[in-house]
This record gives sequence, C-alpha cells and structure tokens, in this order.
Amino acid sequence: MRLAGGNTGRPLRGFGAAIAVTALSWSLGACSEPSGGGGSPADVPLVRYKAPPSAIPDASLSVGGGSSAIRQEHGRRYAYSWLEGDREVHDAGASPVPWPAAAAAVAPMTLTIQTDSEPNYLTVRVYGDAVDGSGQPTGAPLHEEQCTGPAAVDDPSPGVTPAAACRLRSEGGQIRVPFAIPAGSGFRISVWASWSVSDELAAQRGMRQSPGDISTTWLFRVRR
Repeated sequence: MRLAGGNTGRPLRGFGAAIAVTALSWSLGACSEPSGGGGSPADVPLVRYKAPPSAIPDASLSVGGGSSAIRQEHGRRYAYSWLEGDREVHDAGASPVPWPAAAAAVAPMTLTIQTDSEPNYLTVRVYGDAVDGSGQPTGAPLHEEQCTGPAAVDDPSPGVTPAAACRLRSEGGQIRVPFAIPAGSGFRISVWASWSVSDELAAQRGMRQSPGDISTTWLFRVRR
C-alpha cells in the first residue's frame, strides 16, 4: 500500500498523502494542503537537491530550554515508506498504535532529527492524551507546526505555497524544530516528514522509476 504520492520525483503535494492510507485514518502525520499559488521564479532561490538519508534517521525531543534542556526522549518510529536497495519498502504501522511510555516534560521543547538532509515537508502535531481502543487520539490536534525544507521552497508542487513560519535548515548534521506544548497534563506527539526521490537517485539505485516521495512518522508521549 503506497504511503506517498506520484512518480514525478517532485515534493509531495501538500501534507495529506503520507499517512492517510494507513491504519491511522485520522492521520498522525498528515495535514491539509496549504492554499494559494507558488511564488514567482524571482522569489525562490535555487537549491541543490539533497538525497534522502540512506536510512530512517533518529528523532528525539529535548525537554526544557537553555541550560535546563537536559532530558532527551527518543521517538518511536511508526509508519514509513522508505528506500531499501533498489526497492521501496512500506510499513503501515501496527494497531493499536504503539505509543511509547510517557516521559516527564516541561515547556519549551525542541524536536531534533539526526540528518543533514532536510525533508521537503515536516509536520509536528500535539494531541491530548486520550485515545480510543485502537490507540488513535480522540480529539483534534491542540497544536501543530508545519515546516518546509529548501527543496520544497525551490520547487513547490503546483498550487502549493510553502509555509513561511517554519523553514528547515540542517546545522551540524541535525535539524531542530522548537515548539511549545499547550496547557494540560499529558500529550501524544506525532512527527511526520517527507523527502523527494529524484529520477537520478532512482536510476542510481537500479529502480525503473522514482517512487516520488518517501516518508516516516515518529511518536512521542509526554506528561507534566
């Protein structure tokens, strides 16, 4: 079952395709497609294509800020679609959702992904702690961060305006996304990221055609 769109090698159109076809029909990592048109050629810089990480990178949450950022919780990898040799492998995710044990947390928090290859799109969603029998959150997200990488800004999908509020940049082999958690006692956090696979990379891997995009989701759970 495909978790990403098209065979064009272009960035995923919006944020909706990656997880929507998995057991998580409410979409842990997907979000609605932004509205509006793309910028003019003079508005977007040229960016060299970066191949996706060779393996799904680790993701963690640093709890606290400044000198108090001493706790780090590692995310649990969930649903994914990734390259393995000359083929694309898929994992739709288990049911019920295997959330990790809750870790103590204080605001602010920083998501760190261990890679120097920025995703085209990344979404952080913070839910309340209540879930149904299949492990799906019972309410809408309490907070959401939508981020875009340099390649998405350089070559946006038709009809998509890249999010200006959160730009992804790798520094020292890491990508950091700070965010706040709302008032409450417990939260479940999903992080979804998508990278594009160029036709050239697919040919180097011996693939007949590019899968278009690959993606993964990480899960976190925190409490105050």
